[in-house]
Amino acid sequence: NGRRALLATLFASHGTIMLTAGDEFGRTQQGNNNAYAQDNAITWLDWAGRDQALEQYTASLAALRRAFPVLANTHFLTGAPADGSEIADVAWLTETGMPLGDTDWNDA
Repeated sequence: NGRRALLATLFASHGTIMLTAGDEFGRTQQGNNNAYAQDNAITWLDWAGRDQALEQYTASLAALRRAFPVLANTHFLTGAPADGSEIADVAWLTETGMPLGDTDWNDA
């Protein structure tokens, strides 16, 4: 489902994972990205209504990330060959699989 796909994308991404309390079991803020001043159901955690299967899935993703440190790589990617290899550490591609050029970046 969509929530699992988004969590998998997050846990496979470089850098620090940012989760809001309850994300691991499917809580939503209904699109409100700054609910700090809300004192209503938008910010309350409904522990009884949590999706326990999604919570377990999130825990599995965290375990996978711990087991494979490459998923938590914290160095900045440059597109240059890494560690004496001839292969770039990252490549940015268009939707057709071609390397992004300057105009592609500007049109993004």
